[in-house]
Amino acid sequence: MYPNQPQNWYYPGFAGPPEQKQRNVVGIIGLSLAIAGLIFACIPFLFIVGWVLLPAAFVLSIIGLALTGKTKGTSIAGLITSVVGSIVGFIVFSVVVVDSYMEIFGDTRVGPQDRNERTLPNGTGNGDGGSPDNPVALGTLLNGDNWDVTVQSFEPDMTDEILSADTLAQSPDEGFVYGLVELEVTYTGQGTDDPWFDVDVAYVTQDDEVTYSYETYVDAPNNDIFDVGLMEEGETQTANYVVELPEDNNGVLQVTAGFEADDIFVAAR
Repeated sequence: MYPNQPQNWYYPGFAGPPEQKQRNVVGIIGLSLAIAGLIFACIPFLFIVGWVLLPAAFVLSIIGLALTGKTKGTSIAGLITSVVGSIVGFIVFSVVVVDSYMEIFGDTRVGPQDRNERTLPNGTGNGDGGSPDNPVALGTLLNGDNWDVTVQSFEPDMTDEILSADTLAQSPDEGFVYGLVELEVTYTGQGTDDPWFDVDVAYVTQDDEVTYSYETYVDAPNNDIFDVGLMEEGETQTANYVVELPEDNNGVLQVTAGFEADDIFVAAR
């Protein structure tokens, strides 16, 4: 009936097919940065990375909203996530600053300089723990930031028992053995925390070579430090560490009673 009519035509008064909006790449990038920034903002000492990513995500999300013919969902989500991330980052930063201030100016617990004034239990150590030549004795209470730690015992050769309990563990190098360190840890901070992140044990040889427990990749037979989990304020747990040491060496233990605490040296017998 209408030989000259184009193939795709519509009656007057009727709207054409809805315009299909294109994917908003800028909005997707903004949302991705906002999510990454939110994650980093929740991690102490890494929130600075979040401070860089979140403003960039906010700006890209605004640009994504201003683009015509593009979807807006990712831009809106990125905008909201970047704002929430900024609030979370500010809260985390405030908590870290307050906690650091309390540790520096408000912590009245006994520190390393006072340990030599304590009554030491029986043992070979009678020093202040400030160097391998002056270790404190086994059983001495060590006060760190947010943690009180006591080395309850040290078994210098538990290789057979440890390998029997952890069938996936590799044997120590030739001339070395696996020792087992038992710690009693008490959380003195606020909220909850995991000693696996903060408390560490190492073995220092006579030649001042240090082997850390986390370098063994071996689980202790009972109460491995990795299995202790979160502890509440005032809670006490027993945690075991595996260290690798020369089988004929008379070294000392090195204990770090907190993320920012000084290393304290403890007699190994």
